[in-house]
Amino acid sequence: MKKLLSETLDIDGDYYFRFALRMLGNREEAEDAVQDTFMAALTNLEAFKSKASIKTWLPSILKHKCIDRLRAHCSKRKYVVSGGINERSPTPIAPPYRSRRIFSRGSV
Repeated sequence: MKKLLSETLDIDGDYYFRFALRMLGNREEAEDAVQDTFMAALTNLEAFKSKASIKTWLPSILKHKCIDRLRAHCSKRKYVVSGGINERSPTPIAPPYRSRRIFSRGSV
């Protein structure tokens, strides 16, 4: 099974890299996601059901690795505060509040 995984990386490695690059938009992040995917596949090889194709299993892992990286990137957003930028603010700074009418025109 490890041989099959190795052959798949040799043959389809570029496909997986392009897939990750389209999702992440960053070359280094895409390389890391592909590497994480193959490491996860290697460590969880016994969980792989041989009824399925390895060519459907690996893209599924890669998709989830890319989503995890996108989520991690979103959590590191910078929030603007008066006087500068506050990284990793515990509570996001809300946009300026605009008052709304509480009652409709005919209710009071």
